[in-house]
Amino acid sequence: MCVYFKLNNNENIKEFNNNLHNELAKIPFSEINYVQYKYKDGSLLIFSFDTINSNESLKKIQDLFKFYNKDYKNYSLGMSNIHSDMNKMNKAIQECIFASAYAKHENINYVEYFDLGMYKLILPYCNSPEFKE
Repeated sequence: MCVYFKLNNNENIKEFNNNLHNELAKIPFSEINYVQYKYKDGSLLIFSFDTINSNESLKKIQDLFKFYNKDYKNYSLGMSNIHSDMNKMNKAIQECIFASAYAKHENINYVEYFDLGMYKLILPYCNSPEFKE
């Protein structure tokens, strides 16, 4: 699973990333591993799960991002679906970026790709010249 977040104003991205890392360190991730990268003009987190029961792991990650609602007001965060195959990593990255773009467009902070509904069909084309017409 991947998470992409982007600050929508001039807040300090380095401070934002440090706070995220500190929050991740507080949660006992015995079955979850993660890596964080600067990606485009935001940050990309890639999570991997050691266990098949990903619902509990997903809940821990969702709870983790709740602290951003109180500390930061102007960001957009998108979470991908869970994919069990490493060959789907590119798809997971696209999903979280699309979800983040939708969150920004709708002026909300957090969106899961699963909840995008029909927008899943058109988001892959939003940067095409035809779509921009």
